[in-house]
Amino acid sequence: MRRTATLLIAAVVGLGAAAQPARAYNLSHYSAMPGIAFQDDYFLPAPELGRLFFAQYSSWYSTDTFRNADGNVVDQVQVTGPRGETRTVDLDLDVDYGLLGPLLLWSPGWRVLGARYGGFVMVPVSNPNVAASLETEIGLGRSVDTSAWGLGDVYAQPLWLEWNVDAFDITAASGFWAPSGRYAAGADDNTGFGFWGHQFQTATRYRIGEHGALSFAVTGEVNQNKEDADVV
Repeated sequence: MRRTATLLIAAVVGLGAAAQPARAYNLSHYSAMPGIAFQDDYFLPAPELGRLFFAQYSSWYSTDTFRNADGNVVDQVQVTGPRGETRTVDLDLDVDYGLLGPLLLWSPGWRVLGARYGGFVMVPVSNPNVAASLETEIGLGRSVDTSAWGLGDVYAQPLWLEWNVDAFDITAASGFWAPSGRYAAGADDNTGFGFWGHQFQTATRYRIGEHGALSFAVTGEVNQNKEDADVV
């Protein structure tokens, strides 16, 4: 499969959860975890809270529709085969996707380029994701085994910088997704995507008083080649 890139933008007011677009199919690790990040998760913990942190994320996502880039529901997609031939595939999605994502975060108090430094690693466990479900339905014409839980693709973010200027907090981060999850082209129990991905993220927060904030975050992902598939 050709290399792909995804860009997500989230804007949050007050103390609510960060909004994250979720589409029925997207070749992106980050967008396959709808709603998992909250407003403060884009920023390092306060220094007085310590240096080593554990967090347990969980997510449940259910869908029976596929939407195109314009947000319209579609029930057919065009698929290009290995020899260049095209065919129309009828979609009948009914997917329940669950995720458990334990995360270990380290913030040693170092300063890099005037910014606080941190990093983390997340080792998710999930059943077959929405992208795997759609790929199976398109390639094999059958639904996935959603009870087949297993290790997902591990995410590591070794570079996470945060600058604090007056009432503003600004972050810049870089990490990667490793294809550690179960994946085989055409399999109906994939818990991984089958490719490496590089993720970059920046976020800005304006603190309003003691309990309010306005946040804006941008996340991009550049994915490496994926073999034996050609769904766009």
